[in-house]
Amino acid sequence: MVESKILIKVGMLEVNFEGSEEFIKNELLTMLGKVKDMFSIEQVSQIPPPTQIQPTYMPDTGAALKSNVKAMALKLNAKTGPDLVIAAAAHLTFVEGCEEFSRKQILANMKKAKGIYKNSFGSNLGQALNILVKNGKLNSTGTDSYTLPQEVREELKIQLA
Repeated sequence: MVESKILIKVGMLEVNFEGSEEFIKNELLTMLGKVKDMFSIEQVSQIPPPTQIQPTYMPDTGAALKSNVKAMALKLNAKTGPDLVIAAAAHLTFVEGCEEFSRKQILANMKKAKGIYKNSFGSNLGQALNILVKNGKLNSTGTDSYTLPQEVREELKIQLA
């Protein structure tokens, strides 16, 4: 059985579910229809019918994605500056919920990995970021602004599971 998480926000309605993908596919829309029926006419007009809701399925990636930067770095076997940048970016993305993050946020998260972080990682951060962007491990979205590419996110979820 595949475990999944889903968060749906529609108007005033918010549903946060964690459980079997089977339930999401077969039962969730019916349940949302019943919840919709409990609202007043004015509230219902703000919520589209459940058949219009297109939920995004996200496989459960386990407790590793809820851990701290150091634990993630250890799980990813981070030994170099670029490795730790990826661990920090993963923490920012998966734990802190940042779609986009700055160089400053990356460095602050790297420093949280006590025992792994070295001062040389901070001094060479620009070079590490450039290498990761060039190798497609990070996307540069502006001056000192980055995101993790979707394919890298998927790889990290597997490694951190």
